[in-house]
Amino acid sequence: MSEWDAYADQWDDDERVIHYSQQAYQSLTQAINCDGLTILDFGCGTGRLTELLHPQAKRIVAVDSSAKMIGVLAAKNLPKAEPLAIDMNSGNSQPMHNAFDLIVASSVCAFLPDYQASLALFRQLLKPQGYFVQWDWQKEAGDPASGFTAEEIQAAFDQCLFKTISLQQAFTMQQGEDEAPVIMGIAQKRDQTG
Repeated sequence: MSEWDAYADQWDDDERVIHYSQQAYQSLTQAINCDGLTILDFGCGTGRLTELLHPQAKRIVAVDSSAKMIGVLAAKNLPKAEPLAIDMNSGNSQPMHNAFDLIVASSVCAFLPDYQASLALFRQLLKPQGYFVQWDWQKEAGDPASGFTAEEIQAAFDQCLFKTISLQQAFTMQQGEDEAPVIMGIAQKRDQTG
């Protein structure tokens, strides 16, 4: 049972979740033409981003470790979506190697136990020249809060043989009295030599 299961029933009604997914979708489609792509929505939750991408995509594999979140998505009956409740970091992704044009991870990577190991896995799952896009809370150097600095994402992309296409603040979210910035990283799979 995933710790996220408890949030599944109310997730789609949360205004912050709705706003975050809409902003992520808008920033994605301004940067990448998603028409006809095979997409992996990693850490998809109840599939708010999957729903937005569904009309354009050729196929979306929507993966989350929370079976209850995936159950909410499955009930939406999106014909081009394949909801899967699996932990991809436990070796369940072998059949999907070199399968995707695009992998998206919306507010997920900061929660991963090993961000770089997950990036290395995403690289294996992407087709040549495929794209990886992440959105996470942006933090300043030395800040203990959850999230990433641009430098941390850049270093991880470099280490895992991704070419950085863009790394910038994509939008902000209201957090109490403050505006919290969300950083968007877009990277492209490169070959071992390039």
